[in-house]
Amino acid sequence: MESKILLPARKKLKELLRKFDGFKFIFLDNWRGYRFVYDVSDFSSLYKLLRSEKTGIFNAGLVLATPEDQKLFGPDKFLNCKSFSSYQSCFVNFLIRRCRTKKQLIEELLLLKQVRLMYCRNGSRKKLELDFKTGIIKEFIRRSGTDKKKIIQKIVSSHPDLFYV
Repeated sequence: MESKILLPARKKLKELLRKFDGFKFIFLDNWRGYRFVYDVSDFSSLYKLLRSEKTGIFNAGLVLATPEDQKLFGPDKFLNCKSFSSYQSCFVNFLIRRCRTKKQLIEELLLLKQVRLMYCRNGSRKKLELDFKTGIIKEFIRRSGTDKKKIIQKIVSSHPDLFYV
C-alpha cells in the first residue's frame, strides 16, 4: 500500500487508539476508497467517536451499507464495522457472487493483497493478517464451483507472493 495512504492512516490510528480502547482489530483496505474496518467490543462508543469524522485521503468514519450491500455482506448498518470472521465472509461472498471472470477474480485478489491489519489487540499482527487472507482463499475454494476453484488455485500458485505480509 502506498505511503501517501499509510502515513495519514497511521496518524489517525494513533489518535483513535488514544481516544478509545475497545478496538479488537482495525484493518485498512481500498474498497470504495481507502477506509478503516473496525472490530470493536462496544459499537455505541465507536459510533459516538466517529459520527462526525471527516473524510480525507482515506475514510476513518463509518460507511453506511445500502440495502444491496446488506444482501451481499450481511445485515450490519455499516460496511466497515465487522468482526474478523464477518469481514472475511464479506470477501468470500463477493468473490463467489460477483466475480464471474478471471479478470474480476484477479482484481479482487489484488484488493485483498493490499488489505493491512493496522492494529490487533492480541497476537502477531503479521500472522493474523496472513491468517485473514489465507482464510478467505481457503473458504472461497471450499464454497466455489469447480471452474472458479481451478482459476483461483492457478492464480494463487502462480503468485506465491500474493499474500506476503
